[in-house]
Amino acid sequence: MWRCASSRTAILRQNSKSIHQIRCHAIDSGKHESQCQEQLIEIAKKVCKIMRVRPRWEQTLLSDFPPAKFLSPTLFSLVINQQNNALLSLRFFYWLKSRPGFSPDSLSLNTLFDELIKANQCTAAKSLLQNTEFTPNSASLESYVKRLSENGSIEEAIHVLSQLKARGICPSLGTWNSVLLSSLEIKRTDFVWQFYDEMVESGVVADAETVGCLIRALCVENKVSEAYELLEQVLEDGLVPNNLAFNELIKGLLRSRSYVKISRTLHAMIKINRAPDIHTYGVIVCGLCKNGEHIEAFRVFNDLKDRGYAPDRYMYNKMINALCNSKLLADARKLWFEMIEKGLCPDDLTSNTLFYRYFKVGDLEEALLLYKEMCNRRYRKDTVSYRILLMEFCLNEKVEEACDLFEEMTRKAITPDLITYNTLISSLCKKGKVVESINLLQKLLAQGLQPSPDSYNPLIKGLCHIRNIQEAKRLFKDMQERSIRPSHEAHESVIIGLCKVGLFEEAMESIVAMLNYNITPRKETFERLILYLSRENRLDDALLVLESMLEMEYALGGGIGHSLVEKLCKGNSHVANHFLEEILVRN
Repeated sequence: MWRCASSRTAILRQNSKSIHQIRCHAIDSGKHESQCQEQLIEIAKKVCKIMRVRPRWEQTLLSDFPPAKFLSPTLFSLVINQQNNALLSLRFFYWLKSRPGFSPDSLSLNTLFDELIKANQCTAAKSLLQNTEFTPNSASLESYVKRLSENGSIEEAIHVLSQLKARGICPSLGTWNSVLLSSLEIKRTDFVWQFYDEMVESGVVADAETVGCLIRALCVENKVSEAYELLEQVLEDGLVPNNLAFNELIKGLLRSRSYVKISRTLHAMIKINRAPDIHTYGVIVCGLCKNGEHIEAFRVFNDLKDRGYAPDRYMYNKMINALCNSKLLADARKLWFEMIEKGLCPDDLTSNTLFYRYFKVGDLEEALLLYKEMCNRRYRKDTVSYRILLMEFCLNEKVEEACDLFEEMTRKAITPDLITYNTLISSLCKKGKVVESINLLQKLLAQGLQPSPDSYNPLIKGLCHIRNIQEAKRLFKDMQERSIRPSHEAHESVIIGLCKVGLFEEAMESIVAMLNYNITPRKETFERLILYLSRENRLDDALLVLESMLEMEYALGGGIGHSLVEKLCKGNSHVANHFLEEILVRN
């Protein structure tokens, strides 16, 4: 008995010792794992810092740390969690992937994929999927679909959506709405209806956001009546779309001038506590302006201000332009100053329209006062405002003032456009200042602008008028070399100019060239050419020109016809009689 007891005691002591050893080993093992984890955390922190500050860290990273540490999936996961740059994390992954023996776990890859989606790096996320065999979880794929949709990559979103459906996963309502909205933003209403049908087939019930997308899609397709009926139906069902859907519907109703339905829609908005906001009224004001209902638009605009709304810059600009079009310049001017007082700087188009309209109605004094006011308020003058003022000076034959204004543009580094150059060239030529006009053409070319026929026509005409036919011919040739087709006026100016200096052979060649260009000379050009040829006794040429003129069914003027007959009668009376009969028949 004693032996048995002693034996049992020995066994118990031995077991107790073994248990103690196991416990010690477990504690040592836990300490070791904890130390390894802490070591990996420190390495991850240092790696993240190195990647942020060292441009070519891939070349030196292995020498900074024990290479074996990089084979641990845990380190990869720690770096992703600590790194605040998704693209750097992806770059680290590709570097790890190139190391023999590295095998990432799916959880870490999914974390990296999520980080790329959060950073809106869809292209990088797609690259990750293509370069690995892992499949993100359903939540990650839905986030990917939403992000692709927001970025307008609808076709790619469709592909990912099909992957979800293939796995038997029905996307959430939020994902469907995201795809519907993005399809709508790129005007792909066909996608809207395709996705909506798939959504219904999947058993997902539409909400107010879905309905809003459908209403807007119908408006885009100009099915405004259907959109209006859908709104009435969903309001009865208790679904209230956002104001954006209401605004699009009102915009569509304005296009069809359905003012009664607009009124009902506004009342419905108020009734369901979806009060029209400034954007809603902005749609109404701009729509009325577009429809030519300027007085009604102005009434609504003033009513908005009286009720405490603050119209934005866009509304003011639209309203001022509408008032200008209705010639209500006093009201437009008042709004223009009102904008400035409220800190809403009018855009260039609005200011220039108001400026131009005063000139258009002949109120040069008021236009100049407005121009000075613009200058006093340090309003930015641009090429268009200078052009308008310069054109009006030219129209009123104030060429000196126009030239001064042009020089002011140059001093203020405001680049004149082609219309400005052409206007001033034409006005200078009318005043006989051809040399100054040629200098302007040289500036135009030096500025790199592509000249037009209107850049050359006044110059060629002016040069021919002062009998500088060689310079006119040079400019004519320059037009052709620049692939600018000489105009009707340029051809005729050169023909008459050649006649004035006695170059009749060239004049005849020029009129033939004009006809080859399929440009029909005017009756006056034919008559003047016949007159010049007759005076120089070039009767054969005169008769040829007359024949061309008669073929074009022009009637020869009596004075020129009489002069030509007299010249012919002094020569061959038979020929004279023949052409006299032709002239009488044609006339």
